[in-house]
Amino acid sequence: MIKISTLAVSAVLLLGSMEPAKAQNMSPGCNKIYWNYKKAKGPKAFAVGNNGSCSWWRGANGGMAPTQHKAFNDCKRQGKGGCRVVESAF
Repeated sequence: MIKISTLAVSAVLLLGSMEPAKAQNMSPGCNKIYWNYKKAKGPKAFAVGNNGSCSWWRGANGGMAPTQHKAFNDCKRQGKGGCRVVESAF
């Protein structure tokens, strides 16, 4: 029980600390995209690129890893690289 509680508290703290995804190199146009991501049910992932590009993906078959991969690839396709998944959730 203690391990589960510790894990749950850690997950809440981690998710709470991920709000700074907005503080990454997001372009102003990504703000609406980010809030659409925040409102969606998971599994979902949000990726940001060095040049301000962004992307999010929800519910890829296979769970979280494919969802993150699709968000990353979509971000990369829009920008010039430097993309990384900065937030994901179930």
